Amino acid sequence: AVRECPDISFPRIGTVSGYESELKDKIKKRREDCGKAMKKVRGLFYADSEALKAEMRQTTPAMEALLQLTLDFEKRFIAEKRKVSGLDYSDLEHEAARLLIGEDGEKYSPEIIEETLVSKSPYIEQAMMVNNQKPYTIALVYPDKKALTEFIKSRYPKLDPAGPEAKIKMLEKIETEVNMFRTGRDDEGLFPQKWLPATICVLPEGFTEQNGLMNATSKVIRGKVEQRYQAQMDYAYTPEGKSVVNSKNLSSL
Repeated sequence: AVRECPDISFPRIGTVSGYESELKDKIKKRREDCGKAMKKVRGLFYADSEALKAEMRQTTPAMEALLQLTLDFEKRFIAEKRKVSGLDYSDLEHEAARLLIGEDGEKYSPEIIEETLVSKSPYIEQAMMVNNQKPYTIALVYPDKKALTEFIKSRYPKLDPAGPEAKIKMLEKIETEVNMFRTGRDDEGLFPQKWLPATICVLPEGFTEQNGLMNATSKVIRGKVEQRYQAQMDYAYTPEGKSVVNSKNLSSL
């Protein structure tokens, strides 16, 4: 609409008869007011390309500085909140979005399980758990492919790390790592068994700012992750997909 402003013209109205002069004067004044208003709009919002580019070049440094200041403030604000274990309204929204919700409606925050899993396992680079009133929890895992390759070379030296047999061994290793908190393992009892993942979706790429799955403060955007991998998660609730050795997980390696 702004782009069309210069083409709006207000030519003279032809002679109109049969109307009271007071009404004609009122219409004429309204029309003149509209013309003046459009000139103001044109001056406020319309300019040629070169003028707009020059203004953008002039304001860019200030806008970049303001953006960086905002990001720096957010990082420091988050750090201060963590010191005092504080939450604000935005945090409560994020907490609600990342809760696991069982079939019975019970809720559980998976963040500590995810962080512990990544910190304890050299084969898992990133992990995110999902359960939205489903029969069991899914672990979305982005593996450390270099570490898995070294594992194959060390444990199964006769296998080609890029071959199908090696990939099956890699998936089995990932499953062993994800199950480290299960009953009978060294770290059993750290977390409620009910919320531990029963199946695994191996992801082809990690969560980064570049692919839109992580924000500028290194927080995973869980909603976008779920949206991107919804088909793979649906598959994980099938008998074939529940097994860690499945076609989708193999292709992700």
